[in-house]
Amino acid sequence: MRKLGLMSEDVELLDRFKASNCFGQVMRLDLQNTGTASVDVLVGSDRCISPEVFASAVRQSGAEEAFYMVSKDNFTNLSEALLGSKGIKMIPPSLTAEEICIKITRQISKQRTSRSNIFTFVGADAKVGTSMVSTSIAKRLARESDRVLYLSLDGSFGDDYVHFESKYGLDDIKTKLQTRIMSAKELQDITLRTDRGFCVFPGVKRLLNVNQYHPDQIEYLLESLSEIFEVVIIDAGSRMDLGMTIAALNITQNRFLVTTQQHSALRSFRKVHDQIMKKLHIEGFLLIVNKFVETSELEGVRAVSAQYGCAYAASLPYMEYGWQCEKEHITLLEFRNKGFADGIDQIAGVIRSHLGMASEPMDGINAHSFVGKWLLRIKRKKSIKKEVIY
Repeated sequence: MRKLGLMSEDVELLDRFKASNCFGQVMRLDLQNTGTASVDVLVGSDRCISPEVFASAVRQSGAEEAFYMVSKDNFTNLSEALLGSKGIKMIPPSLTAEEICIKITRQISKQRTSRSNIFTFVGADAKVGTSMVSTSIAKRLARESDRVLYLSLDGSFGDDYVHFESKYGLDDIKTKLQTRIMSAKELQDITLRTDRGFCVFPGVKRLLNVNQYHPDQIEYLLESLSEIFEVVIIDAGSRMDLGMTIAALNITQNRFLVTTQQHSALRSFRKVHDQIMKKLHIEGFLLIVNKFVETSELEGVRAVSAQYGCAYAASLPYMEYGWQCEKEHITLLEFRNKGFADGIDQIAGVIRSHLGMASEPMDGINAHSFVGKWLLRIKRKKSIKKEVIY
């Protein structure tokens, strides 16, 4: 019979597993003996071990199946996807020891969560890199799908890191959003395809129109777009005084919070959270630590996650090409930095896991090969031709 290892202080749960007669051996494990104990099933709890350390313990133990118990305080709508990207099945919060035992013994651990294909990226403060991160994620996902949409709802036109030209934008459909008479054909005509699989919906062109959108209008737009595209990536910025930003956070529970190690970003987020988000019941973020610098003078990712009270998703290293990216309308992915690419892949993996998407190589070209880099360099120098998606 199979062996089960339990990384938890829950004595009742340990006794339940032993009494179930479903396992030949049930043992309590810790970080010191996971490498020597060979088990078939490993069960962990966020009350004593982080998801990242647990994933390492799973590899060390050689477990074929892994289950992770998430408490209510750490649960978000993307918790299952975050764990799923690491090959771990989630045990949802608020279950008794008996219910947990039954779920694991039957290998039924999936909680019913919203399967919205809309993913919102919001910044803890201005200039933390929300636009760069969200655009890069959309670009990465477009390698596996030809139906990825990027939409800027931070009050900008959305062309900082994407080159496109359009005479249309949110300004031109404001009345139709108010009356809810926008057709799918009209949305498709406004949407532009700028690269393989990557589509963009132009944002606001006129600054005076930024504050004239009610959340209901933008939610109607997003619901319509989500029916057309496989994935919708939203750059919501950091301005919680905008109706479009509120709508981007209300429309989905798939929320990522982008921040840096700066204390000013933490102070700004706490103020916005306490005064606005909490009252609107906007909770549950996966944290992305952007522009990360490994130094003893700044907090590490674990400390930053604890400060924000968010589950950690990934970190992205600081890179010195931001201004060049803005000038050339490209993302940092073009520079092929392994740390940045790996971080983006990790975040994209959470989204793919949530939607059940498969990961495939782009055009059969190895981006790290000499030929791949040469082709990408040529492609970057060429101007991107505007193309209507239909």
